[in-house]
Amino acid sequence: MAHEPLEDEWVHGVKGKKDDKPKDLGTTWDIDAESEQFTMCAWVNVKKKIDDAGYRILSKRRGKVGWEFVAPRCSSGRISFFSNNSHVDVGGTDLTDPANHREDLKDLPEVEDKAWHHVLLTYHEGTLRAYLDGKFDGEAKLQVTPGVEDGKEINLWMGSSNPDMGGGQKEHMFLGELRHVQVFQNALHVRQIRELARPEYITWSKKKWNTQVSVPPAKWCVDRSQLHELAKEVQKEKTKWQPKTDAKEKDKKAKEEWEPNVYEVNEKWIKPQTISTGLSWALQKNRKGLPVKWFVSHAWAEKFKDFVVAIDAFAESEKSYGKDDGIWICFLANPQTWPRLVLSELFGSQVFHSPFAVAMEAAKAQLVVRTELPQYDGQSQCVYSRLWCVFEAWIASGMKRDNEPLDIIALGKTYSKDEYETTLKSLVGIEGAACSSLIDKERIQTCINNDPGNMNDLIKDILLAKPMQSISACRDSRTSKKCAAATPKP
Repeated sequence: MAHEPLEDEWVHGVKGKKDDKPKDLGTTWDIDAESEQFTMCAWVNVKKKIDDAGYRILSKRRGKVGWEFVAPRCSSGRISFFSNNSHVDVGGTDLTDPANHREDLKDLPEVEDKAWHHVLLTYHEGTLRAYLDGKFDGEAKLQVTPGVEDGKEINLWMGSSNPDMGGGQKEHMFLGELRHVQVFQNALHVRQIRELARPEYITWSKKKWNTQVSVPPAKWCVDRSQLHELAKEVQKEKTKWQPKTDAKEKDKKAKEEWEPNVYEVNEKWIKPQTISTGLSWALQKNRKGLPVKWFVSHAWAEKFKDFVVAIDAFAESEKSYGKDDGIWICFLANPQTWPRLVLSELFGSQVFHSPFAVAMEAAKAQLVVRTELPQYDGQSQCVYSRLWCVFEAWIASGMKRDNEPLDIIALGKTYSKDEYETTLKSLVGIEGAACSSLIDKERIQTCINNDPGNMNDLIKDILLAKPMQSISACRDSRTSKKCAAATPKP
């Protein structure tokens, strides 16, 4: 479990910014001597090269007792750690001889280059390992001990050393910016370390989380006019995003017909437009939210233009569709600039409390966008090639409106039975569908496998349905459940 002593910015010695004093975190956390493992990390931006000692990120030390997490260290410009009256330069060093710097790590930057870096230390069974920007940066042996002197726990300080240590705090003050200082009671795996080092963390803050979740997930919607506004912007900008092709005549037609898919719209337009606020595109357009009426499932790999055409065709044929109706579309509803681990936290450990499920609970119907089978990552994709969309169908199959099953309305292309049997069948469903987050994949599969019902039959019915056909979502073992009724837990 993570303990985060700091979530907001902490700045010292940077012209034009708040000059904070070091933070006394009291006895909030210490090394667990019995477990013999931990992880410490932070985003750092050093504004001045160090001449003496090193910059203290975390310090639980008095004299020769306790420990300190330091970056950069004056002797190496890298990550170091103090414990048991020993200070070792971990970053860039060789386990067999900590005094020697490893040649294979020499190309990694030093921490003190006035750029943002993610510094991280793990400890497991006597070995410290340093990671700089998610990459292994050296290791060293050291026996570490908790910050306890004469049976009394020493206070934990951030941004400088303990004032009782001697020499004064000013000498060891961190000159620069610290963000997302975190400690864990276990040694994180490499995959987790790389996630924490993703650059999205630099701009993300707890304030952005609070602003997003202050509006109920069922109101993270856009109306049709806002979808059209987005479509116009995409058409205007798309030529800048187009993959490079040679100038041969045969490529001209392909260039004229090229349309970005939803992944590309998200990367090239949605993220740049929302990174400063940290909000979803929908909430950036509707700060107080817009109540959901129509919940949309789609593949992301489809051309964005085809996606809009499918929604328009439904809106123009559906008598109950109003011009101000809220449409819940995941890539517009969820904040796209947040780090993956933070998004997984937003979605929740119980996925039937996720924003997807909560929004579907309030919607009138679920709209499923089907298009010509797009190619993505070298293979054909459809809406149920994405595990989240399978989950959305599963959630819908457990809901009722006034004792009537929730309707799923199939939009766009109708697939043939031959297409289903030869291409789609192996790509869809609980086992065939993909998910970019391993954490989310495990949670969704566990949730569905507890009560799968006849999901494969439901998915087949939706894919083979005629355009605008409404499919009853309830299936044999799922009719008595209402999985998304609970209040979301952000």
